[in-house]
Amino acid sequence: MACTLQPHKRRSVAKSILLLWFVLLLCSPSPAPADGIDSVLEGFDTTAPAEPISNSTTNPPSPYRLYGFVDLDMAWAMQHHSSPSSDQDYQGLNVLRPLLSLTLDYGLSNGWYAKVSGHGFYDLSYTIRGRSESTTQVLDTYEQEGELDEAYLEGPLGPVTLKLGRQVTPWGDTDIFRPLDILNPIDIRDPVFSDISGLRLPAWMSRVDWGQDNRWRFSALAIHENRVDKLPVYGNDFYPFDFPLPPRAGSSFDIDGTGLGLRASRSFHNWDSTFYAASLMQEQDLVGITAEEPERKRNRIEVVGFSGNLAAGNWLYKADLSFSQGLEFYQLPGEKKDRIDFAGGFDYAGFTNTFLTFEIAYRHLLSLDSQYKDDQDYPQSHVLAFGLHYYRTFFREKLSTAILIQLYGFDQGGVQQFSCSYTPWDNHRISGGVMLFQDGDNYIFEHIGENSRLFLKYHFSF
Repeated sequence: MACTLQPHKRRSVAKSILLLWFVLLLCSPSPAPADGIDSVLEGFDTTAPAEPISNSTTNPPSPYRLYGFVDLDMAWAMQHHSSPSSDQDYQGLNVLRPLLSLTLDYGLSNGWYAKVSGHGFYDLSYTIRGRSESTTQVLDTYEQEGELDEAYLEGPLGPVTLKLGRQVTPWGDTDIFRPLDILNPIDIRDPVFSDISGLRLPAWMSRVDWGQDNRWRFSALAIHENRVDKLPVYGNDFYPFDFPLPPRAGSSFDIDGTGLGLRASRSFHNWDSTFYAASLMQEQDLVGITAEEPERKRNRIEVVGFSGNLAAGNWLYKADLSFSQGLEFYQLPGEKKDRIDFAGGFDYAGFTNTFLTFEIAYRHLLSLDSQYKDDQDYPQSHVLAFGLHYYRTFFREKLSTAILIQLYGFDQGGVQQFSCSYTPWDNHRISGGVMLFQDGDNYIFEHIGENSRLFLKYHFSF
C-alpha cells in the first residue's frame, strides 16, 4: 500500500504551508519556568493550619466509581471529490458528532472487581448536509450509535486470576502496525478519529492468568464472540468498491467459532520476551471480492508468534513476529496460504519533552503464483511499510504537537496526520489538525487521494 504522490498545485501549496507551520512549532524551544514557586510565595506563611479534629466517624470509601468523558468531533473534507459508490460531492462538513462515554467500576468482596462501560453518539452533520444525500448504509453506520463496550468481572481464584466478560486483550509490543494484535477487531469506519491503526473493539472472552513477576507468566483464553472489524460502508468516501458488500456469514456466537489463545511471557533485567499461539475465526480479506459473492466468508486460522523488547538508556527496541496458516482469498478458491508478518522498531525519549517512535513492517505471503504480482484483485506476496510517530509537549505539557505517518512500500498508498492539542484547564483538551491521504496501487488506497480532512476535537473528562 505505498503511495504515488501526484498532488495538484493548489494541494501542494496548502500542504507546504501546513508543514512549514508544524516545523516552526516543533522546532521552537519550550519556555523555561520563570523564577520558581519559592519567589512567588516569598513573604507568605506557607504552613497549612491544622485540621480540626472531628468526633464523627469517617465514612468508608464508596465501592463504586462512575466516570467518563464527552467529546465533540468535527471534520471537514478539504477538496471536491466523489467515491466509487456515490456521485455525491463530499467536500465540506463531514462530522459534527457529540459523543458520551460512561464507565462504572465496582469493587466486590475478596478482591473481585467489576467494570461496565458504554458509549453513544449522534452525528448532526447528516441533518445539516441533508440526509437524502447519504445511503441507508451510511446513515445506519455513522449517524447514531449506542453500544456496550467493556463489561467484565475480574478477581483471584486460588493461584490464578479470572477475567470473564467483554474485554480488550492486546498482544504484541509494536504500536503502529501490531501484527500480533489479533484477538480484538478494530474500528476504522472513520480513519480521522481512529488514528491510523484503528480502535480496538472489546469481545466476550474468558481469560485465566497465572504466574509471578520476574518469572514466567501465562495466560489462556477462549474468545466466545466472533466480532469483526467495523469498516467504511457503501456510500462513504473511504469505501473502495462500487457495489454493496454481501452479508457476513455465520453468527457472532457459536461453539464451532470459539477462538483459543495462549500467552507465555518472561521479564529479565532490561528486556522482555513473550510467546503466543492462537486458533480463531477471522473474516476473509476483502481483496478480490465481487458483487456475485453470496456472503462474506469466515475461516479459521492458526497463528504462532514471538514479541520482545529491549531497554537501553533512552532507547526501547521492540519487535513482533508471527506465522499464520489457513488464510483464504476470494480469487484463490480452494487454496489455503501461509503468511509471515514482522514489525520492528524503536522508541526514543532522549530529546527534551519529546517522544519518537519508528517502525518497519514486512508481510510475505508464501507460495503465491508469480502471475498475480502487482494485480490489485489479488493479494500481494510482499508488502513493506514504514511508520513514524513524533510527539512533543510545550508550556509545561499544556500544548503538544504530533506527527503520525504511515507509508506502504513506495507506490501502495499512505496516510499522514499532523495535529496540535491544547489543555487550557484540567480535564479539558482541544485538538485540531489535518489528515492527508495518498493514492496507491492497492484497492484500499486507490481512490482516497482527495479525501484529506481538517479536524477539530473538544474533549472533557469527568
